[in-house]
Amino acid sequence: MSITDKIQTVTDAYTYLGVDRSEMTFPEPKNDIQRAANAFVDATILTAALNERREPDFDDLNESKCIIGWDMRSEASGGPGFSYDVSTTFVRSVSPVAACLVFFKLEVAIYAASKFTEVYKTFMTFQASIALHTIG
Repeated sequence: MSITDKIQTVTDAYTYLGVDRSEMTFPEPKNDIQRAANAFVDATILTAALNERREPDFDDLNESKCIIGWDMRSEASGGPGFSYDVSTTFVRSVSPVAACLVFFKLEVAIYAASKFTEVYKTFMTFQASIALHTIG
C-alpha cells in the first residue's frame, strides 16, 4: 500500500506518526492566528507522514526535494483562486519554504497540494492585521 493510500486525511497523518493532535494544536482556536497555527502544524504533520518520517538533507545536493508554490490571487489560474504549482527547481540546497514542508517525491507533493489545499490555504492566506483585531 502506498503512502498516499495510507494518508487520506489529516487524522491519518497523526495516526501514522503516533502523534496526538490535541497535544500539538489549540484545541478550540479562538481567532485566525490560532487557526493558522493549527493548520501549519497539520501541514507539518502531513509532510512528515507523506515523507514516511524522512527529513530533507540540504547538504546532499543529489537528493531531490519538491516544494509546493501557491498562487494566492483571488482568481489564480482562471479559477476560484489559491492554486498550486509543484517544483523541484533550486531546492537542492536552498528552500524558499520551511524545511518541514519539503517533499521528496513530486507525485506526493502534488497529492498533498491537491488533497489538502484547505490546510495550506488556512495558514497561508489569513490577514494578520484583521486577525489581530479579533484577539483582544
